Amino acid sequence: MAQLRWRLLLRSFVRSELRNSNLMLLAFAAGVGVLGGLSVVLMEQVLRLVHRATFEISVTEHLSEGFALSWWRVLLMPALGGALIGLVGWAIRTWRTREAVDPIEANALYGGRMSLIDSLNIGLLTLISSGFGASVGMEAAYTQLASGLGSRIGVLLRLRREDVRTLVGCGAAAGIAAAFNAPLAGV
Repeated sequence: MAQLRWRLLLRSFVRSELRNSNLMLLAFAAGVGVLGGLSVVLMEQVLRLVHRATFEISVTEHLSEGFALSWWRVLLMPALGGALIGLVGWAIRTWRTREAVDPIEANALYGGRMSLIDSLNIGLLTLISSGFGASVGMEAAYTQLASGLGSRIGVLLRLRREDVRTLVGCGAAAGIAAAFNAPLAGV
């Protein structure tokens, strides 16, 4: 019953003039920004938990501080992480045979359309890599996931091509802004 209500609401929105309103686009962009920021916070918390499990550091410490790390964990965890990335990457490649689209490519070639599943997969692989000690930054995963959310929202709402592209850009800005705690830098 609730799903029927959402479908009817979406159908009435698509047929209304609100879809073409700049004010509504601004509201959607703000919503994408909030969701993008929340996704970054969630990924950061998961990363801290993975660091706690793999390297036995407290949630308040950062792995890059390197204090009191067991020598065997420093040697073993990156190797285990590499093996896990290989297995997960192989499973993803078997399940999803096409290449993932990044936000710039999506806007340039596909009208802002990106796969949210592919964005989640990239986020997962980056999270595993960073969680097991690889010196890879999470910023690309943040940007990919937040842009994927923007694209998905735009496609679900059946927005115009240029509006979907705008939401992808808003997602990328939200990911960068949240990653560096610098909202104006994201813009």
